[in-house]
Amino acid sequence: MIVALAVQTGMLRSLIRNDARRVRPVWGALALLLWGMLYLIAAELQDYLPSQILKWLLAWVAAPAIFFPFAAASAVWGWRLPWRRVLRVVCAWRWWLGVLLVGAVGRLAESYFDGLRAYEYVWDVGLAAGLKMGAVDMLETGVWILLLGWLAVLFDMNGRGIKSAVEVSAPLPLPESGNDSGGNA
Repeated sequence: MIVALAVQTGMLRSLIRNDARRVRPVWGALALLLWGMLYLIAAELQDYLPSQILKWLLAWVAAPAIFFPFAAASAVWGWRLPWRRVLRVVCAWRWWLGVLLVGAVGRLAESYFDGLRAYEYVWDVGLAAGLKMGAVDMLETGVWILLLGWLAVLFDMNGRGIKSAVEVSAPLPLPESGNDSGGNA
């Protein structure tokens, strides 16, 4: 668990490239651990929700969309968070779209592999269950890592300003029609 936490902290610190006011990796890892515990508490609240869609929205969309930006920023800056920057990412539609897509892919993968379970024979239930769990875990982990990469892109865009990161250049001027020097003789 400690090694996984150190690797996760190092990955987040390398993805978010802003070097201003970084804290030591130990403090970043402890802050990340605290945000992880808060996320688990929020995910456990899904047992008290009445419908399945509300449980899915809390566990796969709302909790990650709110906790992941704060946890990633805490891994880099500790508790001296750039609050405005983090809140801009939390409120960005690009972030919510990414979280919604990742949540849908993770949930669909889980239901797909659960559907495969109906076709198993008795003798290979252990092997199929192990492969299913491994595949679901790898897919879920992969989509969350992609989401963290998208989060780092959004943090980088917010640091420089979205207009400078996605600057639209003016179209090239059209040649004047009166000056035909293009080689047509």
